[in-house]
Amino acid sequence: MDVPVELATERMLTELRDDPRFRHMAHVLVRTGGHDVADVHLRGPERLDLFSVTKTVVVLLLGIAVEDGLLGIDDPVAEHLPFRPPPTISGQTVRHLAAMTRGARTDGPWDLDAVAGSGRSWGRAFVEAPTVAAPGTTFRYDNGGSHLLATVLDQVTGGLGEFAGKRLFGPLGVVDWDWRTDPDGVPVGAGHLCLTARAVADVGGLFLDGGAAEGRQLVPRRWLAAMRTPTGHHGGPENRDYGLGLWVEDHETAFGAGWGGQLMLVRRRDRLVVVVQTDTGFRPGPPPSDELPGDWAQPLELVRRHLLQARRPPAHPSRSQRGRSSQSHR
Repeated sequence: MDVPVELATERMLTELRDDPRFRHMAHVLVRTGGHDVADVHLRGPERLDLFSVTKTVVVLLLGIAVEDGLLGIDDPVAEHLPFRPPPTISGQTVRHLAAMTRGARTDGPWDLDAVAGSGRSWGRAFVEAPTVAAPGTTFRYDNGGSHLLATVLDQVTGGLGEFAGKRLFGPLGVVDWDWRTDPDGVPVGAGHLCLTARAVADVGGLFLDGGAAEGRQLVPRRWLAAMRTPTGHHGGPENRDYGLGLWVEDHETAFGAGWGGQLMLVRRRDRLVVVVQTDTGFRPGPPPSDELPGDWAQPLELVRRHLLQARRPPAHPSRSQRGRSSQSHR
């Protein structure tokens, strides 16, 4: 298919509205070349839980902390925890947490929902997960490892939430955000960062602008390249190669994805950013519950079918177009 991105977006939105499996969709934003092709709010609050797209933001913050010299990417995890860890994490590094290759169990008592409902310290619980593979050898989708990464960052920065506000969200002009914390006060590394769609698009724009915003370098360019470079590991739930905090679609395209259909996708060649947010009605409990329809469908497949095959738009939109939405429904 070779159609303009504007037409591809219109077709995608029509299919999304007409198919009842997408009735939980809350917001769709498509931006290319700095121009908002669509900014469509369908239902629910403006600020929504990113779920596992949070992991991408955590790894961005890791890059900032590494650049600041607060830790090294290959430091042992045990060096930066606020408690004495068991010997089971020997050999696990910060890189392994970001790449989801620490080699620990992620099911049963070490599943995120199980730990959240246990009343225990989340960090202490996840660090006790038994080793099932040598660190760095096997990809396992790992909510616990992502939360341990947030725990490490919380320790080395003196407070991850404050660090995020000062070093990422503030410079991007993002003021409407919230981040759920665990019982120890650590922002949840596996999910539950809440942002508006425009804020997510601004975060995604860092991957297309070399880590800079408003003339200020927020994230090192080389760190962004490392995030979107496959680590040699492939797996679920997205069944794509994994980098550091990002799924790699192809050499131009990468994305963060979260439960319920949350999506932040970026493509470098035409500076495409796609944000999809869904209104899941999630309540943490315990026990956790949600209001997702039983037949809900994954919007990433719509994005692949329509937008990832769309023709590249003109390289230089007119001044009047920049920052303006051709489809804005609020």
